[in-house]
Order: sequence, then C-alpha cells, then structure tokens
Amino acid sequence: MLAIISGILIYIVHGHQIGYYKLTDAQLTAGVFYSTASFLAILLVAIMGDALMLPELIQLDLLLVIVMLSPIVVALAGYGAYLVTRDEFDRLLRYGGQSAVIPMRLRLETQGWTSVLSNGAVTIPMFGDVK
Repeated sequence: MLAIISGILIYIVHGHQIGYYKLTDAQLTAGVFYSTASFLAILLVAIMGDALMLPELIQLDLLLVIVMLSPIVVALAGYGAYLVTRDEFDRLLRYGGQSAVIPMRLRLETQGWTSVLSNGAVTIPMFGDVK
C-alpha cells in the first residue's frame, strides 16, 4: 500500500515537472514532504518487519532508528498537510470558494440537457485544487 501511495505521489510531482499539473509552491513542497514521509515509512516498516538486514559493519540500534523515524514520518506528513491547508484557506478567503465550482451553461442534446463539467481544475485529496 505504501508503494502504491509513493508511486502516485511521484506521478503527481513528476506531472508538475513536465507541465501536466500546475501545482502551487505549497502544493509542490507538500508533495515532496509526502513522498519523503512515505519512503521513510516503507523503510520503517522494513526495519520493524526484519525484512531489512544491515551488514555487520554497520552497528545501529534498530530500536533507536525506529524511535527516531516514526516522529519524522508523522512530522513530514503533517507539515505537508499544513501547507496545503494554509494554501486552500487563503484561496477560500480570496475567491470565496472552490475554483472547480463555477456556473455552467446548459446545452440541449438529443438525450436531454447536459453541461460541460471540466474547466481545467480538479480536486486531488491531500493536494487541494490542482489546475
């Protein structure tokens, strides 16, 4: 599950780099924090499940590593969520609502009335409104 989440996060951040998405600075920073937190969570799960065997040259107390990595993962994910929430709150105060919700013109087709729903903005969970 963490690998799937990491892949989706990489897809969104990479989509911004190639121009598919237009993320704000706060959303891009949050994406980097989310990705780092998910990779550290994968490392943490691997250490806790004894799936990661370290060479004998590296003498680490794995319990200490677990105790240090756990709050770092939570802090990175929490700070990323804070950045997105602050950005969305500023947008709410500035524009008075979601950018994806706009009045649409109705069009009469053979099956009945319809409208065009897309205006180039989508709401991605944990990222907010993304153009």
